[in-house]
Amino acid sequence: MFGRKKKKISRNRSKATYVFGSIDDTNTGGRDQGKYQVLAGTVVDADKKDAFAAVSEKRNTGKKVKFVKRKRTREKALCEISELNPRVYAVRYKKPELLPDKEEQNRIHVSQLSGVIHLIAKKEKAKNIELYIERTRRITDEDVKAIAEYVGRRYKKNITAEFMEDPENCFALQSAEYAAGALNQAYNRRDKRYVEILGTKVVRGRRRNKP
Repeated sequence: MFGRKKKKISRNRSKATYVFGSIDDTNTGGRDQGKYQVLAGTVVDADKKDAFAAVSEKRNTGKKVKFVKRKRTREKALCEISELNPRVYAVRYKKPELLPDKEEQNRIHVSQLSGVIHLIAKKEKAKNIELYIERTRRITDEDVKAIAEYVGRRYKKNITAEFMEDPENCFALQSAEYAAGALNQAYNRRDKRYVEILGTKVVRGRRRNKP
């Protein structure tokens, strides 16, 4: 009797039909300055969306908690994020602000956002993906819509991506910033302690030159 071939099961991919995520960078300044900037996305299965909302309600102070706060704040937030076990996707690139041409700066920001969404769509098994992004003057609503539609067609997935108007009330969006901040410390200062606290595998992508 011949046995059937066993299907390979990817342990890194979600079996859910729907996932929820957020994408953000970290605005580093002062002592944290370096030549690299990181854009990261944190993704969880749909059943954990309420958990993010619960943390948001508990921590709601009316203003967004930035990664550049004190060490204790960073570690506490990263521990909270780690408990939700998100999947992290990130792109590292040289800071566009180092370029003199503002149009080129904006183009690179759009390109990096596209890179992270490509990574998420490629690696996640879910067919429906919902993403939230912190609003920035460098990327327009039209840019976000165009990227989501293009990536969705390429990977045959239903991707919705939109700006979050009140990021201070969205712990999911803050989790993306903290993931980006942890990676930024590792890249710019060779300080891996925050990535270790996050305690999740990070899928990294290369810098993309075009959307």
